[in-house]
Amino acid sequence: MLNLLLATTLIGTILDKTTGQPLAGVHVSIAGKHATSDARGAFRISGLHPGSARLTYSSHDVPEQTVNLNVSGKTARVRLRACSITLDYQCGAGPGGGGG
Repeated sequence: MLNLLLATTLIGTILDKTTGQPLAGVHVSIAGKHATSDARGAFRISGLHPGSARLTYSSHDVPEQTVNLNVSGKTARVRLRACSITLDYQCGAGPGGGGG
């Protein structure tokens, strides 16, 4: 069982890479844990083991994207940029942006 004193909480935001608008309804997955971004593009995933992990995110509007993260400490923060097909018609069906 994960020692909760050593667990990391990942707090993140997902924004459109062109417009900067928050992206709601984006499904985020890391280390077998999941969350969905809210109206502000914010999400939170608790109980992560510190260390390297692969984060994947996508929605009906955001092509699947993956970034490698190093989560550590009590709280880790990440700001992700994605290509929203609805907000940025230049995205088309191609790959979206990456973490940043």
